[in-house]
Amino acid sequence: MTKNFLHIILAAGFLVLAVLACSPPASNEGPSVQITSPVDGSTVTVGVATQIQATATAGAGVTRVDLSVNGRVVDTITPPSGNPTNFPFVQPWTPATAGDVAVMVVAYDAQGAASPPAVVRLVAVDGRGGPAPTSAPQPTDKPVDDVVGEDGCTLNAGYVTDVTIPDNTALGSGDGFVKTWRIRNSGTCDWGSGFKLVFVNGDHMGGSGSVAVSATAAGGTTDVSVNLSAPSSPGTYRGNWRMQADTGIFFGSTFYVQIVVPDSATEVPVVEPTEKPTAEPTDTLLPDLVVVRGTVTPEFVKKDQVVQVEVEIENKGEGPASGTFAVMWVCGSGCQWTVEGLEPGEKVTLQCTAIPLYTSSPVIHNYAIVDASNSIAESNEDNNIRQLPPLSVIK
Repeated sequence: MTKNFLHIILAAGFLVLAVLACSPPASNEGPSVQITSPVDGSTVTVGVATQIQATATAGAGVTRVDLSVNGRVVDTITPPSGNPTNFPFVQPWTPATAGDVAVMVVAYDAQGAASPPAVVRLVAVDGRGGPAPTSAPQPTDKPVDDVVGEDGCTLNAGYVTDVTIPDNTALGSGDGFVKTWRIRNSGTCDWGSGFKLVFVNGDHMGGSGSVAVSATAAGGTTDVSVNLSAPSSPGTYRGNWRMQADTGIFFGSTFYVQIVVPDSATEVPVVEPTEKPTAEPTDTLLPDLVVVRGTVTPEFVKKDQVVQVEVEIENKGEGPASGTFAVMWVCGSGCQWTVEGLEPGEKVTLQCTAIPLYTSSPVIHNYAIVDASNSIAESNEDNNIRQLPPLSVIK
């Protein structure tokens, strides 16, 4: 999925990412968590439950997982029994309002250690045909991460092409149609009996919850079709689907169908399927925004103690960071700054005061994030988060 689709600006609530705080130093087998569904940049629908699927692991055993939305913890999930070292779970969450959403998951182990946060950025749209992104291409050049299957092979699925119903096809109110995607098995596991394409969120458009997928060898392609019908009200509608293995694990890219139901007074144009355009190569020099330094003083803190936070960022890329981007320090009440552009080699030092989230654990972990809303195209998108030296708790 391309960078352009991720140009969302975080809501003010993204200030408060308290769940990042408060854990003792993790060992080599410390907790970790991965969100497998929905994928970053997905569209979700207000009032429709979205299934947040993730897997938490910890050598000392997983005790709980916190699910946060825009910095506020909305649910805490605990294993049904014991403290397993591997804890897959699915948690429903229903968006209440349209807008940009940051969903974050943090796992904790039996020693009180917290995992690095797993974050996906979503766009919630009005279920009555509110605006959905029209320029976002299907995921082709940048597949999502592999998921390890039961036999040690990898599960993944990539988009090849729309066989029918290209994006923004105009359909009359209530018209039935068949959406067909060509999908590649881009993992190393063969797909056999029990593999299916499952509706995950968005506009259902009268379809079934899932459709069976033909047996497909690793590296092969298959066409998958779903029977749908256009809603009765005018608007833009989009439904998101993902592959599910016979074990119940979701994997691979999100495959979507997006149609337009025009006003009844408007003639419905005929849209011929066309090959999706391939982005032309570009020589544009890109920035690379990095947190180069961060300090929090004092390093020994009591409950409700105010600390001074200083974060230094630098553009280490070859091109300018044009436009506005967000920088955040997250630990308890958190801090957020807005930066207006940064030239190559330019540095900026940002300061604020805050109160860390006090904990019974001996240390409090904290993080600094540059380009928190992912609004700047960068040459390296994997170095925006930096863990700062932990604070020591005074009892």
